[in-house]
Amino acid sequence: MKKKILSLLGLVLFFTFLFIPPVLSYTPAILYFRDIIPVQKSIESLTFTLPLVGVEKISFICDSPIEQSTGKIIPEQRITFSYQQQTVFSNQPLSLNTGLNTEAMTEKEISFLINIEFNPSDPPGEYEGKIYAVCQNSTGDSRRIPLMLKIKILPWIKLKSATPNPSLVINRLASFTETDLQPMEPVIIMIASNSSWLLYMNVRKEANSTTLFVPIEISVANSSKHESFREIFLPNDGYKMVAAGPPTVIGDGSGNNRYWTELALNASIPDCINYPSGNHAFNLYFSGRIAH
Repeated sequence: MKKKILSLLGLVLFFTFLFIPPVLSYTPAILYFRDIIPVQKSIESLTFTLPLVGVEKISFICDSPIEQSTGKIIPEQRITFSYQQQTVFSNQPLSLNTGLNTEAMTEKEISFLINIEFNPSDPPGEYEGKIYAVCQNSTGDSRRIPLMLKIKILPWIKLKSATPNPSLVINRLASFTETDLQPMEPVIIMIASNSSWLLYMNVRKEANSTTLFVPIEISVANSSKHESFREIFLPNDGYKMVAAGPPTVIGDGSGNNRYWTELALNASIPDCINYPSGNHAFNLYFSGRIAH
């Protein structure tokens, strides 16, 4: 009885594997998209070749590349394949009209393109996915060629002010009893990033300036998009962090509210009565950094 069961199992396995298109036994070629910096929605293409003979149609079966440490993916719907004037999605056939179905023809390297649409919200990391090129000849027989897809997306960050040549004028007392000098209005800084970010600021005075080393308190109000901070700066005292937050971009980043995060920077001079009156000019320098 045991012998019959083993024989039946072996028969089932034999027929199961018999009808799976064979995979060619060689090390898969690697299609590597290196150092992608998706500051805006874009399509990147990569040329690759396959050794083919007697093939009339070819289709590419791919899964969604995944970043193993985070589980983030690039959906396979954003991946297409091109041959000459044809472009198709995964598991759709491309017709090879170059005479490759001629039996006497020797193996030839045929060029294809893989195209990937990147969004500015794609998180940084190293993504990997598998691709199988399914080659079909005139008789309907098929074989599979394995490929490996690798994508390296880098973190990026952009800064700009909401208005050109912004100035922060600190010249207002909230009341006669107040001793902190306030600005008329805050300065709006806009930041965009596909990663968690940090914003640093430095207060400087020119080398030949007669401006005193007046302490300036910088504050950023809390919001759903960033944390609140309050820090005292002295001129030429180096960079200090004034804000931090998560990635700002949503989807393809269309529209300012899906791309930028606004930060309102307020400033004050504590105990301003301790300093001589007059005009004191400072320069504010900002540095955006990726949080590790």
